[in-house]
Amino acid sequence: MNKSPLKWAGGKRKLLPSIIPLLPTEYNRYIEPFAGGLSLFFRLKPKDALVCDINEELINFYTVLRDTPDELIESLSKHFNNIDYYLKIRDVDRTEAYKDWSNIERASRFLYLNKTCWNGLHRVNSKGQFNVPFGCRHNPNIVDESTLRRCSRILTTADLRTDDFKEIIPEIEQGDLIYCDPPYDPISKTASFTGYSKEDFGDADQARLKGFCEYAASAGAYFAVSNSDTEFIRDLYKDYCINTIQAARSINSKGAGRGKVNEVFITNYEVEQPTKFIWEM
Repeated sequence: MNKSPLKWAGGKRKLLPSIIPLLPTEYNRYIEPFAGGLSLFFRLKPKDALVCDINEELINFYTVLRDTPDELIESLSKHFNNIDYYLKIRDVDRTEAYKDWSNIERASRFLYLNKTCWNGLHRVNSKGQFNVPFGCRHNPNIVDESTLRRCSRILTTADLRTDDFKEIIPEIEQGDLIYCDPPYDPISKTASFTGYSKEDFGDADQARLKGFCEYAASAGAYFAVSNSDTEFIRDLYKDYCINTIQAARSINSKGAGRGKVNEVFITNYEVEQPTKFIWEM
């Protein structure tokens, strides 16, 4: 199954059986500029890949997992699942001592918080400090050794970078496949999730991403973009192929905010049989 080692809001794990048939059957380099949980990457197992994200802690985690899985697993085994310990580890990034933590210790902390926080949500404040409450999970699988080792092997083909997507424009070549899963355009004023990094991802950034995709298309690359089904996004990509996806949204503080919602899957190539899909956030 090659599942991701992370639980990630907006992750595409349950969508994969439907999304993979919408991708080109042949391509050169696989590029993913918004890493997140990397569910598609781990399923495809590309032989040549470029993965980047502006989240330094996320890229550090994947780099440590790729290069030093034994040390990461050893560090993970030292963590405990209780609220006092969780708050101590969560709040360490507010201290000067955190600057002296090794990359392995930071990666271990990152995965521990992902496994034990509320709903696997990654959210930081304006200072970049993790601020998700304890998840109260009975028995989280903090050290899923088989998954970690499998993902470590798959990551050996990946060039991992802490970059904004614009930084990789010069490297796009004909035949590359670029999958973009950015922070979504909010479907309402109260639905915006802006805590993935200390910088927001607003309308101007969505427009920058569209420009990035236009360049990719002009370079002869394939691109696919997941996003909210909003008037703004549909108008932004009106010159491309837009498919509707019906998503099951489960991350919301209010029960009324959960349920099915339409999203879009945008490509610069034709999809023969557009279909409605079900996936879960």
